Amino acid sequence: MLAIARADFPFKGYLLGLIDEFSKGNIPEKWHLTIITYGPIHHMELLHSKYLQSSEAVKSRIQILGKMKYEDLEYYFNQAHIFVGMGTTLLDASKHGVISIPVEPFNNSVKCKGFFYDNPEVVGEDINDEEAVEFKILLKRFDSLSEKQLAEIISKTSQIVPRYYSIPKTWEKIRRKFEILQKPYIFRISLFYRVLKLYMYIRKIIKTCVRKIVSC
Repeated sequence: MLAIARADFPFKGYLLGLIDEFSKGNIPEKWHLTIITYGPIHHMELLHSKYLQSSEAVKSRIQILGKMKYEDLEYYFNQAHIFVGMGTTLLDASKHGVISIPVEPFNNSVKCKGFFYDNPEVVGEDINDEEAVEFKILLKRFDSLSEKQLAEIISKTSQIVPRYYSIPKTWEKIRRKFEILQKPYIFRISLFYRVLKLYMYIRKIIKTCVRKIVSC
């Protein structure tokens, strides 16, 4: 099992959640976890602290590696059976034929709802509790696949990037969105939304400044 992400909490909280899953005994003993990460010292310390709190048996199944060159990641992708993550790392895993489980950001658990090949056009999203599937359940589904099913899914996974994320496909998506924005009513709604976001941001800054002044 592989996870590659910047140590940025709570945004990438699932890295902490993965260690918890092992510590709680939710992951079959045959599974091992490699986390490749880097980031601010206090975030790295938080991750290592979570790791050190685990039992010796759990720690023997987890390795945390630091920042490395992109080309060096190929070795770890080739060794992985499952990739857990979000964003563009899902595409990197798919290019190597590694079946992925997308997870929710800003969550210290491993909140997921399925495999990436089931919904390959979404690389990150908030997951409703009703949609969520326990991480250990997805692993059981993976373990229950026959060799033929596994080969078919790996082939399907390998086609995600050329099918959905090639330059022509990406340009077509941008063009369609641009055409939609040209419609007067859509443009007005979009403009209103952006102004509203700017207003909320400025309001937040003002409130923060006021609290600081009051506390002085």
